[in-house]
Amino acid sequence: MPPESAPLGQAPRPWGLSVAAAAAVGLPLIAAASTGRLALGALGALGALAILHVPVSASPVPVRRLVGCAIGVAISPVLGQLTTAWPSATWPLFGLLIAAIVAMTRTANLPAPGHTFFVLGACCGAAEGFHPSLMPFMLLMPAAGAAGAVVIGLVVRAAAMPRADPGGTAAPVGMPSRAVGFEAIVFGVFAMGALAVGQMLGIDRPYWVPISCIAVMRGMSLQAVWRRNLERIVGTLLGVCVTLLVIVAHPQPWTIVAVLMLLVLGIHRTLGQSYVITVLLATPACLLLTELTSTDQALDIHLLTTRVVDIVLGSVIGLIGGRVLHSRLRPR
Repeated sequence: MPPESAPLGQAPRPWGLSVAAAAAVGLPLIAAASTGRLALGALGALGALAILHVPVSASPVPVRRLVGCAIGVAISPVLGQLTTAWPSATWPLFGLLIAAIVAMTRTANLPAPGHTFFVLGACCGAAEGFHPSLMPFMLLMPAAGAAGAVVIGLVVRAAAMPRADPGGTAAPVGMPSRAVGFEAIVFGVFAMGALAVGQMLGIDRPYWVPISCIAVMRGMSLQAVWRRNLERIVGTLLGVCVTLLVIVAHPQPWTIVAVLMLLVLGIHRTLGQSYVITVLLATPACLLLTELTSTDQALDIHLLTTRVVDIVLGSVIGLIGGRVLHSRLRPR
């Protein structure tokens, strides 16, 4: 799932933060690769993605927001896992969780990557199913990765960022509460529907369908949704080709770690610059991370083709959801 797009034309982020982001995600993977437990490292790396929320602004409010993001990213996998504890209620519980994530991130005016990694973590946890023995790992490993990311991000930010303007930075104007509520409900309903469609069609690990659906729905106008869908398809196809090259090479764990660090570095550099390139880089990164968290599935060609089907199906559902959002939220 690519990070939700920031407004294009932003100034590139400092190189120091980009390198720090790659290091924060890589450290849990390096520790896990050295002990032969890459799945645990992938959970830690998932939490470490919170470092992408390190703000360019030096004001104290975004710092508190960063800590909140780290907590949210850390607990999202276990919350996702809990939605599967009652099989008959999984669909509505999952939809409710996604709606809550969207409502909280929109209320907080969270800039890009927004709710992306909260949703990704929730889907990773839900994909594993409810296994009480896994819950401590689902909570502690992302929490450790997120804590490390906060420390690294703040240290590098303090060294790389200019001091805050004494006058402060004006807070962005948020959406009206009723609009936030409507948006959250629509996201929750369509995420629930995407999961239901994926499961009814018998898709293996169907949580990639709602991931793709939510990514496309993030556009706030019909034109943005159509453009986002086209850019996502182009970027995803290119990203799938990159993933295919990685899989065909049968990489060793250390190679996977290096590839993921380079991908995160690229995502950080292109965020707010080019959505297509960000998707191109984020697709293999998300595929590798989410599949590494699973202990019962290997990276292979069958997995790749399955994910393409998931992404296309989710994108179609997301386009419909975007149309619903547009019909209600567009200016009158």
